[in-house]
Amino acid sequence: MIELYLSRSGKPSARVKDINIHSPYDPIKEARKYIHTMFSNRVETVVLIAPGLNYLSLALLEKYPGIRIISLYTDEIFLQNRMIHENIGWFSKGGIPIRDFLFQNLPDMYLESVRIIEWPPSSRVFPSEVKNITREVAQYIRERNGSIKTTRSFGSQWIKNAIRNVAQTQSLSRITSNSSPIVIAASGPSLNKSISLLRTYRKNLVLMALPSSLRILSANQIVPDLFIHTDPGFFAGFHLHYYHSIPAVLPLTAKPLPESFNAPKVFFSQGTELERSLFDLIGEPPFLIPENGTVSGSALFFARNIGFSPVIFAGLDFSLNGLQSHCKPHTFDEFIEAASGRFSPLPTIYLKRLLSQGLLAGKSATTSALRTYAGWFSRFIHTLDFPIYRLFPAGQPVTGMISLDENEFKSLIEKRGPMQPLKITTSDSNGNSIDILLEKWRSDLSSLSELKKTHDPLLHDLLKYADIESYFRFIKKVSTLSDCDKELIQCRSALYRIIDTTYTHSEVY
Repeated sequence: MIELYLSRSGKPSARVKDINIHSPYDPIKEARKYIHTMFSNRVETVVLIAPGLNYLSLALLEKYPGIRIISLYTDEIFLQNRMIHENIGWFSKGGIPIRDFLFQNLPDMYLESVRIIEWPPSSRVFPSEVKNITREVAQYIRERNGSIKTTRSFGSQWIKNAIRNVAQTQSLSRITSNSSPIVIAASGPSLNKSISLLRTYRKNLVLMALPSSLRILSANQIVPDLFIHTDPGFFAGFHLHYYHSIPAVLPLTAKPLPESFNAPKVFFSQGTELERSLFDLIGEPPFLIPENGTVSGSALFFARNIGFSPVIFAGLDFSLNGLQSHCKPHTFDEFIEAASGRFSPLPTIYLKRLLSQGLLAGKSATTSALRTYAGWFSRFIHTLDFPIYRLFPAGQPVTGMISLDENEFKSLIEKRGPMQPLKITTSDSNGNSIDILLEKWRSDLSSLSELKKTHDPLLHDLLKYADIESYFRFIKKVSTLSDCDKELIQCRSALYRIIDTTYTHSEVY
């Protein structure tokens, strides 16, 4: 029971079961002292977790006027009686999920300098609530920071890939609904353990491969029914050498498939304005798969769209086997082994790679990226209305995924009988020229003097992908138009270069 009362200074205070949330003497002085110890330099955004009556916001605004504060409360009583109403507030039973609230109020441009602060008295009184809120905030920030990092690395490549994929598309393919069991082959170390089962039950299930599993499937003479490919980068092309005659599922922003590829391509939309404008040229995609940062997540959305059941992941570990992060053989084994030598042995190379990826030691060794992916699945799976299985799960647990051993897998597959063959229909694309669209982009950009005056989401997408740093600086600036123009010109110049070099730049797989 939360009890509100007046402190000796005359300001409201609170306690729960005789444990004080704020000082019974002077809550403001207490908050000032805490903020002084926590902050030595100004930051743009602070997320306060369980701040009680939120004297922390008063102290922060007193020290750093104009700072952006987001407060996450454990109870509506604290939200209703908070000391300041100008900041952004949420409480745990307020209806809107915390992730949606953060998405609305903590956009990517503020993540670079965000600080998360827990109020220690609340952590003692509400330990489970504070732990859950902190975990959700940390997962959200990890995912969004991963998205920013990806955009920084691949934003311009997304535009190039999308233009090239549209220019190369002569027909559109669609996969009709199918209720067969599907196994999605990821490339974690446990996939080696699953190979014999996949070979034995190959005719009983649809097998969809993630690109990084194609090498091991090829080495074991297992031909998948299709593969899903979302990686925009150059090295993604190396995975695609192993099968050129099985259907591919991909977004427009994925690395274009090799010229030798001779199977249907099933495009899907990730819901961006860039894609919408390009799909207008070739025809509507069959379904939407939202951006989620991992190809295994896209594979899950795809399986749900088609109707496959049950959905079983193999090799989805989110953890390491010693220094091994992938199954063997793997596409990049030769590259890594070729770099080893007397003064740089193979274990040292693997360890350095893992350290650069944020190696996290413990009961189940993993990396920060793998932990983020596991957190995404744990948060998302409970929203689905069908079961998701994981064969021979190793390492990181995923809330909501059902573990399967060998006998359980056999029982699940055998009772379904032979799979339904995949049916893919193909039709000609609209055939409109992409040159017309590129000319329109150039025209729209050249006449644009200030992005804030336009609500065209396509232009925002294009400029962000072209130069995300300049774009974020531009969006945050509200001072002089000349400052804004400087950042805008940088974004536009980067985009002009991308458009103008798309057709002339050749790449080797």
